[in-house]
Amino acid sequence: MKHKTRLIITVILTFVMLVSCTARPGEDGIFSFGTRRTQSSPALSPHDFSQQISDHKELNGDTVGWLYVPGTGIDDVVVCDFTDNNFYLRKNFEKEYDFNGVFYADRRSDFGSGKYSELGRNTCIYGHAMTDEPDHWNYHIKFGELHNFRDEDFARETPYIYFSTEGENLVWEVFAVFFANRNMVPFNRNDLEPDELNRVVTREVIPRSIYKYDVKIQPDDKFLTLSTCVYILPDGTDTQYPDTHYRYGIMARLVRDNEDIKDSASFTINRSPKIDPDPFPN
Repeated sequence: MKHKTRLIITVILTFVMLVSCTARPGEDGIFSFGTRRTQSSPALSPHDFSQQISDHKELNGDTVGWLYVPGTGIDDVVVCDFTDNNFYLRKNFEKEYDFNGVFYADRRSDFGSGKYSELGRNTCIYGHAMTDEPDHWNYHIKFGELHNFRDEDFARETPYIYFSTEGENLVWEVFAVFFANRNMVPFNRNDLEPDELNRVVTREVIPRSIYKYDVKIQPDDKFLTLSTCVYILPDGTDTQYPDTHYRYGIMARLVRDNEDIKDSASFTINRSPKIDPDPFPN
């Protein structure tokens, strides 16, 4: 009897040791088996911003989410005035005048109850950038550090950005770092027909990206677009800000169910990204 008891205990301990060696928490807190890390739902983001969103919603009913870009100081609330895209242009979260503004979503955005299933096809978030020169003293204001993606090493180390709504903590995979004339490329639109939005993404945005990402776009993907100012284009052209329609953007797509989470982005350099004509020719 004692022999059988020892045998049972030995089997149990061996099983526990095997599980301990193969199952371990990854750096994002999700358990990994071996080297494979999977995410079964967009709600399994390693970052939970539900409390921040709830707290800010009590202070300002225009609160729609929270934006976090790893490796930058971009970690803040997002608001939306659904009637006027200019309302928050030079206002802060308290709706007081502030030259630096606040992160705000395009008025045509759809958030529904906050569940990802009710989110619009393309959520565009605006924010100011005072410069695109990393050594400038005000580079770190608002969306300035989005220009970090123009650095190849940073782009590879940052495959995902995180925008969460009231109901979901969401993960978005970057697939374009682009420059576009906003009057020629409607990258900020959520009210386009599905086929037209897909055409804008595949035929207008991606060809303008400075990287060719190894990311497969599906017809039913949902997109997140971050839009800000640009002062110098990749070819060295001065945009003559503020007398310009050029904008700098990051576009990402919602991570789908059961996708592996990557440790780094995979892409090649786009040696000839499409450049729009100067909107203010001499």
